[in-house]
Amino acid sequence: MFRICTESRKILSGQILPRIGAGLAPLAILGKLLSAHLPNGKDLVLTITRALSHNITTEMDLKLWSAAKDIQSDNKSLHHFKSTDADRLALEYLHGELPEPDVAQDAVSLFMPEYGMGGLYEIDFGRPRWREEPAPLMNTLKSYVEINGDQAPDKVFANGEKVAEAAITELGKLLNKPWLVSFLANRARQLAGLRELPKFTVIRMMGIIRAKMLIEGEKLVSIGALEDAKDLFYLETVEIKALVNDELADCKGIILERKAAMAQESKRTRLPRVIASDGFAYFGGTAKIVEGANVFSGEPVSPGVYEVVFESFMTQVKQR
Repeated sequence: MFRICTESRKILSGQILPRIGAGLAPLAILGKLLSAHLPNGKDLVLTITRALSHNITTEMDLKLWSAAKDIQSDNKSLHHFKSTDADRLALEYLHGELPEPDVAQDAVSLFMPEYGMGGLYEIDFGRPRWREEPAPLMNTLKSYVEINGDQAPDKVFANGEKVAEAAITELGKLLNKPWLVSFLANRARQLAGLRELPKFTVIRMMGIIRAKMLIEGEKLVSIGALEDAKDLFYLETVEIKALVNDELADCKGIILERKAAMAQESKRTRLPRVIASDGFAYFGGTAKIVEGANVFSGEPVSPGVYEVVFESFMTQVKQR
């Protein structure tokens, strides 16, 4: 596991990060040039970043769409996906029991080797991966097999490429420097998509380590040290080493205690963003909408500029 971490770090620092920098720098230069000459220059730069090449999230999305298209091509598989809930589909996939012909089974199996180490809350070693519990993935596939026409991910991506190319041409004319805009924009479009690769590399590394830990966990189950291979994720590194050396007292008791604590914490419906020294908690999330009020509601997830009047956290503290 140490060797995996070391090699991944070398690849990230020596090969991936310099390329990301080479892609993001042209975007920064373009942003500065355009903001100096055009009132909405920075927003126009964002248009250039649509449908970037080598974006691992986009590639994963298109790979999943490819699986959905394979399922759509077979009426029996398509009907089964539409009429069966995601949990049942997940169990059938894990047991190799998706209906024959094996179109759906093969389609999902082609996706898993590259992206099966992903999952909900994937940055946590203790969380299951899609290849272990594929129900969330099946939910996505169920929605994908319903897609047709211009909303298909590959068509959306192709349209995004056309919009970005048109924006590059327009910006070149507006600045009267088409060669400079074209050079900077094309460099950014080739390399800026790599910005998501570091996290993907870390997640893939964690997936490899988790798979190995589960194998070792099964060995510990076979000798009676653990009740379940996944119990290994309730222990700290020092405790795992002690367990392997038969030096961890009451291992099962420790795990049961932590499972109980986790079960208790999982009952929380919301987590506070800030807890003040007097215990007052500030929660994020969607605000209650007053009908007819002129308000923005929701979580900020997309770039853009919005001007609003708001009351700051410090103002509330002073009032208290």
